[in-house]
Amino acid sequence: MLKDTPPRRLAGMMLFIGNTVFILGLAVAESVFPGYSVSRDFISDLGAPIAVPLNPPGMLTIHQPASIIYILSLSILTVLSLEAAWQFRQTFPAKRFWKVFFVFAAGLVALPLSYIPYYVYADQQIMQPISNVPALLIAGAIVHDALSGLVFFFGGLSAIESRKLVVKPLDRLFPVAGAVAIVAAVLSGVGMDLGLGPGGIERIVAYPILVWALAFGGYLMGTDIESVPSLSTGTSTSQDSRK
Repeated sequence: MLKDTPPRRLAGMMLFIGNTVFILGLAVAESVFPGYSVSRDFISDLGAPIAVPLNPPGMLTIHQPASIIYILSLSILTVLSLEAAWQFRQTFPAKRFWKVFFVFAAGLVALPLSYIPYYVYADQQIMQPISNVPALLIAGAIVHDALSGLVFFFGGLSAIESRKLVVKPLDRLFPVAGAVAIVAAVLSGVGMDLGLGPGGIERIVAYPILVWALAFGGYLMGTDIESVPSLSTGTSTSQDSRK
């Protein structure tokens, strides 16, 4: 059945399914993680306490089943986002949007992989000074943090770029979602949480991207190719109908 699905609708399906699975996985992982706080704790802490290797001492404790639920849902999002990026290339060849989205999808690959060192050193005591911390753990934390920033930025940029591919009012709402995500990512990066806590401000980064992906995926699945604005002019369907 999927072989007969147009690339545009298939991309929308991948976006919608991947982000739905991740949102549900995130909610379940938060619910079964002992003492987890959406304000105090980062999203990535659901998979493993990323900050522990960079801020010893501490026991590297991985909570199950929260960790495997979160990492599995993140991995599904990663695979389906890569497939969506490929389908976007088929649908919007040589256009800026699919290239921006591809960077977002490629950045996602490193996030679940960056948890591997934490399983290797799980249940071990991490002691000061920093020279006592295994290099693999430090590398995992640095890769995770760096790629998280890239994913958040290019996820927000993807939302902004997608304005050329949809009709009103989505062409105005999607850039707002992207801008909110990017601004919140900058604030989080410089340590300003606006009173929401580090986990709270991170969610102001992630949720607009997730909501955009669900909305954009649904739009691509539910509209015909004739309903898509011209990429060269940005003309909306309503404008085309008056010609």
